[in-house]
Amino acid sequence: MRENETKVQRDAGSAEIASLQGSSFVELIIMNHKFVINSDKDKKYLEQLAAYVNAKADQIIKRTKSVDSFNVAVLTALNIADDYISSKTEVNSESKRVLEKINNIYNHINRSL
Repeated sequence: MRENETKVQRDAGSAEIASLQGSSFVELIIMNHKFVINSDKDKKYLEQLAAYVNAKADQIIKRTKSVDSFNVAVLTALNIADDYISSKTEVNSESKRVLEKINNIYNHINRSL
């Protein structure tokens, strides 16, 4: 297992989870299910992630009126994936734009010398 990896297990009674070096267990409720997270990530950060997932799931439930937890989970995952890909695309576009400006300034300075 790689360092900085988070291991997730849905609460299954006496199921055991191998402890990661420098990690701790955090209990989170996501979509009304208890999950035990074994992670070296900060507890507050993991709670923020769970809150984000729950908020996205709530949006799906309100929009679709679906009560099937599998459908809600899949649609939530798709929405989160869309958020991620959209953000990544936006950051890449902005990075290219900034790099072009830097190159233009660099070329302008070189022509002036």
